[in-house]
Amino acid sequence: SGLSLIILWFLFILGVTFKGALNTKILILVSLILIGNRINSFLRSYVKAEGTFMIIGKLDLILQFSPFVLIPAVIFFKLNGVLFVMILSEAVSILYYIIRLNKPKFHFYVNLKKTLYHLRTGFTIFINSVSDSIFWSIDLVMLSALMTTREVGLYSIALAAIRVGEPFSQAVNMIVYRKIMIEGGKFGTSSRIHFRKYTEGLFVSYLMFN
Repeated sequence: SGLSLIILWFLFILGVTFKGALNTKILILVSLILIGNRINSFLRSYVKAEGTFMIIGKLDLILQFSPFVLIPAVIFFKLNGVLFVMILSEAVSILYYIIRLNKPKFHFYVNLKKTLYHLRTGFTIFINSVSDSIFWSIDLVMLSALMTTREVGLYSIALAAIRVGEPFSQAVNMIVYRKIMIEGGKFGTSSRIHFRKYTEGLFVSYLMFN
């Protein structure tokens, strides 16, 4: 996140380098990755709002080939190779969005009331995302303390294999979330009963594919 990056820069300025692992080049690369990631997040939300989900699907398919570049980069260049591939992935995503959106039109304006409203909603989503990340990683942290590295690696591979159906759930969620946002803008979000028909469908798709 941006806050974590600011903390890293602050520690680096104070002379904390974590035994030489942290340097100016690494921080610049990480900063570029974060900027690219934020731009991608904005463009992805724009695509969802436009309803052109095929763009996201094709981009995700293209990015599935990134391990073929990532593995040699890690072997030959270690951390620098990983960061380079991450920058390349963000750059490819940004260029693909811009090309496929065919001259997107952006209008930026400040509305304090709406900004505060969305910040409250976004904070809840952010907390949910963080808790979800912790939930899916805490098992690996615990296993690393109790089992060998080889066993943890096999567990990670098995976990990735059983989650192969997750993209189907994400595709359903993406479409339903767009409908919720559109109707939320029309009718407001105070009446939760109105959106129950969507939440039940999301729950079913989550149980089926996750």
